[in-house]
Amino acid sequence: MKACLIRLGSVEEVKQFIRIVSQVPYEVWVTGGPRTVNAKSEMDVFSLNLTRPLELRCPNADAQLYEQLAPFLITGRGGA
Repeated sequence: MKACLIRLGSVEEVKQFIRIVSQVPYEVWVTGGPRTVNAKSEMDVFSLNLTRPLELRCPNADAQLYEQLAPFLITGRGGA
């Protein structure tokens, strides 16, 4: 399972992130603190503390997904 840190700093960034991960046919999870939520669910993602980095978990992610998520990836942590 690949994991990396992301930052979602605005409502628009959260919506853009969800649009991207919703296009993949596999599960994508986001962890913030003690909670792990479905990254494809707007309500779930907004329930996390977005002022801190989040851990993105993609068991079957490919390089193309990480390229699309590049604006959200925290440099030097994870990736494809």
